[in-house]
Amino acid sequence: MPNVNLEAALSFLSRWPQAHLFPAYWNTETGNHNTAVKWGSDASNDPEQIKRWAVQYPGWYFCVDLRPDGNTGLSVVDVDNKKGKNGSATLLDHALAGRELPPTLEASTPSNGTHLFFAGPVKTSVGKRAGYKLGEGLDTPGMVPVPGSIATGKGVYKIVHDRPIAAQQEWVRQLAGPVVPKDPEWETPLCELDQPGDVERAIRFLEDRAPESIEGDGGDHTLFKIAAKLKNLGISREKMVELLLDHWNSEKAYPPWTLEEIETKAGNAYKYSSKSAGCESLSAIFPPEPPPPPPPPVLSLTVEGEPVFGRNAQVCHVKPDEWVLGRTYLRGDLTLTVATGGVGKSVLTINEALAVASGKQLTWDKVERPGNVWLHSTEDSYNTIEKRVLAAKIHHGVGDEGVIWSSGDRLKMTFAVPDANGNNSVCKDTVEFTKRTILENNITLFVLDPLLETHELKENGNESMNFVCKILRGIARETKCAISVVHHIAKGGKPEYGNLSKARGASSTGDAVRSARTVYPMDRKEAGGYGMTPNQSVRYIRIDAAKCNYALLDATTRWYEKVSVQVIPGCDETSPALRRADLRVVAAVDPDELIRDMAVDALTPGEARSIYDIAVAIEKNGLTKLKRKSLSDRLEKLFAEPVYAGEVVLRPTQLPGRKGRDVLAIICEELPRVEVS
Repeated sequence: MPNVNLEAALSFLSRWPQAHLFPAYWNTETGNHNTAVKWGSDASNDPEQIKRWAVQYPGWYFCVDLRPDGNTGLSVVDVDNKKGKNGSATLLDHALAGRELPPTLEASTPSNGTHLFFAGPVKTSVGKRAGYKLGEGLDTPGMVPVPGSIATGKGVYKIVHDRPIAAQQEWVRQLAGPVVPKDPEWETPLCELDQPGDVERAIRFLEDRAPESIEGDGGDHTLFKIAAKLKNLGISREKMVELLLDHWNSEKAYPPWTLEEIETKAGNAYKYSSKSAGCESLSAIFPPEPPPPPPPPVLSLTVEGEPVFGRNAQVCHVKPDEWVLGRTYLRGDLTLTVATGGVGKSVLTINEALAVASGKQLTWDKVERPGNVWLHSTEDSYNTIEKRVLAAKIHHGVGDEGVIWSSGDRLKMTFAVPDANGNNSVCKDTVEFTKRTILENNITLFVLDPLLETHELKENGNESMNFVCKILRGIARETKCAISVVHHIAKGGKPEYGNLSKARGASSTGDAVRSARTVYPMDRKEAGGYGMTPNQSVRYIRIDAAKCNYALLDATTRWYEKVSVQVIPGCDETSPALRRADLRVVAAVDPDELIRDMAVDALTPGEARSIYDIAVAIEKNGLTKLKRKSLSDRLEKLFAEPVYAGEVVLRPTQLPGRKGRDVLAIICEELPRVEVS
């Protein structure tokens, strides 16, 4: 039976011999063309390589590499007519304006679109995020399927007009934007290669953190990324091959790579990786320090008779900082609390408010200066705030006489808005009301939750956010009040404890404060380190210092446990409160013992499961960093002989598998009861 996709690829190469192709398949879940190779470096115009790929990846089709810095020398205008876009109408508008496209090779797409092929590279851009540089519905993609291909799960890329490929038009190049060539300087190493410290770091990376390379599961791309990392660390091609063979290949490659294959990948890393060799070398990260600047000239200490400059520091001249709670809140300044949504930041600030108002240490921080507190929340209703204050009072057994609160549903507080010209403008009435409320009630700590609801400026604008923080800092200094600003962490990405760059919006928000911290929930994998199950992690939050300009940054993580408090007698409804959690890291568990225990938990008496199924269940549990293949190998060794666990015994066995082959399995059997007379 003829291979339609292979024939389409070879036919395209005969039409355009320099075209570089790579195998791909349509991922129905993500709606993308996926591949098992790094097409930016491994795409090929060798017909024999195309045939080998066709055998290696049956049922896949081939795509054309259209990157302007690639080797194909082609570009495509993609006319998109799906999801409300009408690229055909946009193309007609160009033609009516005198910007026509000449007849050329044309293929239809399964989604009622068109691919128009042209000779000559063009800067690639796709979709709304790239700005629709040619107009809505017109893209210049970096890769497309070969005309005549059949993408299983997607459809046919049918050749509509089989014409010679015409030259790309200048108006397309101008609208798409200039193609910026790569800087040749990136090929020059930034340091001397193969320095002892860099070699040691490379070995630790290969043995401890480098991923596994599995054939058929992106293994080719994985090896390229590892080689590129070694290049960044300052490892030469020759040393890279040696380190990969000695410290990675036999342990983490399935199957192991040959010497020639590793040499090729090392060469590709130096040829195609866009970063300079040694960019992560110790000598590049820590260059020699520049000479110190000359001492500044001595200035006059007064301006028009008023003391302005200082000289000859004396103990009798200075005053201690007026801290309110630990090294978190300082009178006359701002503190930023950056937290994930729903973590319990409001409950945390209420806990701290009661501590400051009562003078009792309800948190990990010592109350340095007791006083009145004002809580303002725009996210929670007035009733919700009151229930949470009541829950904290009941749990800690303290009063709340020094606490006042307000909510956005009854009191709107907007400190800055854009004026008619779009410039940042201060809401003077809100500022004056805030200062008056603080002074009349002798407020020591004012909590604003969250920052997003206190202004109407652009959250991503550095100038705008610096403007808002300057207003709040002015209120703090004029009233001698500590102001706590609660902010959200940007969505997506892994937690980065104590890192202000994870805050949403402009970076100037973190720059404008002198004290800051992050609030995250306990990670499910963290729970095991404290002797807890992953499900128990939802009860705990962690506080990590992110910035403290007036004292040494305390790297100690503060843990708190959420508790439920019944605030209305006779009602099942509860409200959350916080208490300090003195968590201790438990002793390290033997990995084999942990895997053996989890295997026992995965089986019930009389049940038999394949070793692979048990490995998948253990991997999902999240208490071990091993992946399912490594877990399968470990389980096979641990249960080569019967294992007795309490009233059951786990024995090795076999179960029918696919294609009539038996697979290794484990069966759980109850031990016979022994009657003692």
